[in-house]
Amino acid sequence: MSEIVSLHLANVVNLLDDCLLIQAFDTTVVEKSLRDRINPINFSVAIPVIHFLVMLFTENYKKIFSQAIFDNFPDPIPQDAFQSAVVYFTHWKKAAESSIINDNSSWKPMSRGMAIQCHNHQKAIDFVLSVLFDRRKTLSRWVMSAIFLQIKNRYFTSGNEEHNSRPYITIVMELGLK
Repeated sequence: MSEIVSLHLANVVNLLDDCLLIQAFDTTVVEKSLRDRINPINFSVAIPVIHFLVMLFTENYKKIFSQAIFDNFPDPIPQDAFQSAVVYFTHWKKAAESSIINDNSSWKPMSRGMAIQCHNHQKAIDFVLSVLFDRRKTLSRWVMSAIFLQIKNRYFTSGNEEHNSRPYITIVMELGLK
């Protein structure tokens, strides 16, 4: 019985996270549309990563982000590394297996406006939001990065990956139900 309850609570937490992220995305779209006087509002557009993070975490994220140390980036990243980067998702898709989350296919979810909910046994991450650094270039792994989200109380390690010149963002959320 406890396995059923745990599974149910895990699904509720995942649903809450999905709602938080979609709400942050949609609110960013609405505010940008109102600011730029765009009518009707189009939710199928890429939005700046910076605006999305501000909506998700408030302005305080800027201080935290500017002090972040990137596991895969030996030098401090430039303050404007994500300045023109965009994120775009209108729905979630569950990964059928853990091998789907890789550098070679990082551009595919962006082309579909899709965020990835990782496979149940995916190590260290639970959700992936694709990030495009330069809209003017053709979608490929070389112009992509990601926002990795971890919801469970687990430790994230970068493994034995080779040096990569594209910084990524990892967000760890601990949501508990009592």
